[in-house]
Amino acid sequence: MQPVAPEPQYKMLKGERYPIKYLMWEYLRVNKFTQGNEWSDVIDNQEFYLTIQETFPLLVLTDNHYFMGAVLTKDLWERLKSKYFCQKDSNKFCDLKNVRLKIKKFQLHIRQVNSKEVFTSFGSLEVRLVIHDCDIMLSEIY
Repeated sequence: MQPVAPEPQYKMLKGERYPIKYLMWEYLRVNKFTQGNEWSDVIDNQEFYLTIQETFPLLVLTDNHYFMGAVLTKDLWERLKSKYFCQKDSNKFCDLKNVRLKIKKFQLHIRQVNSKEVFTSFGSLEVRLVIHDCDIMLSEIY
């Protein structure tokens, strides 16, 4: 009889001081990386805040201590464009450096990469945050 892998517990994410460290630790504690690409389940019962560190060439988020690469889903991008970037005089996404995101629904993706080319990786592995739903907190600039 094979042992059952424990379920990830993202319970303390809301008040966590370093949510990126907590996400990585919890994800890697539960998942044994065996293939080139693995996806977590979509997590939609937690909310947490991250700050946009860079928007080009990669979307890099930070909790003011750790960094993580991120991507937006196509549906989320369309919603953000219509809500925040629809007017001619409005902000552009590339202008959102140091703006906070309130992330409501996300997924984690682990993949093998060349660590010499991807600076958010370690040991040829990168864990990316795939964001399904979030709000841009334009009033909170860090």
